[in-house]
Amino acid sequence: MTVNFSTGARAALLMAGSCATLSMTLTARAEDTPIDMGKPGTLVIGGALMGGRHSSTPTPGSEQSSSSVTASITGDLFVARNVSLGVGIGGGYSTFTYRTTELGESSNHQAAVGAALRLGYYIPISNRVGLWPVVSAGLTYAKTTGTIAEGTGSTKEIDLLAQVIFHVDEHWFLRLQPGLVAYSSSTGFGGGLAPVFGGGFGAHF
Repeated sequence: MTVNFSTGARAALLMAGSCATLSMTLTARAEDTPIDMGKPGTLVIGGALMGGRHSSTPTPGSEQSSSSVTASITGDLFVARNVSLGVGIGGGYSTFTYRTTELGESSNHQAAVGAALRLGYYIPISNRVGLWPVVSAGLTYAKTTGTIAEGTGSTKEIDLLAQVIFHVDEHWFLRLQPGLVAYSSSTGFGGGLAPVFGGGFGAHF
């Protein structure tokens, strides 16, 4: 059986084949493009959204819990091979609740802004995936309202973030960043160690 194609159908098939070939070529070129984010002199700008919840039982018959959400912008410079130094600024909102069987529930709410210094080390796993552990130390200033304490004060933090980097192309990337936050507050939130999780995006130049 012979199948006859019209001129229009032949042109459409030829265009589709050309587009498919071009797409495969561009994809192959993109995969083959070396991505060297840890090169000395590389500047990385990014943004992230983090959240966390932590609860504990300090004494029998009592329970305390805290939750938080923060948004931040970071800038990091690779000063040596795979070693980065940077700063971050951000803001967030937190709640702290304390419950006892005798006194019931008390709570605080806190809005804060702050800044931190960052030290990281980039570990490439493949051309498109890498690990970027970062430790940061910062100070936030906050306004607290609630039944436990009210006023303004500061919180000192040390964050340990295990960032997983997914490179979209040679400049842009997405990241997941689970971590732990150690904090000490003068605003009615006490201190402790809390797990956090978040994600974000960024670009390096």
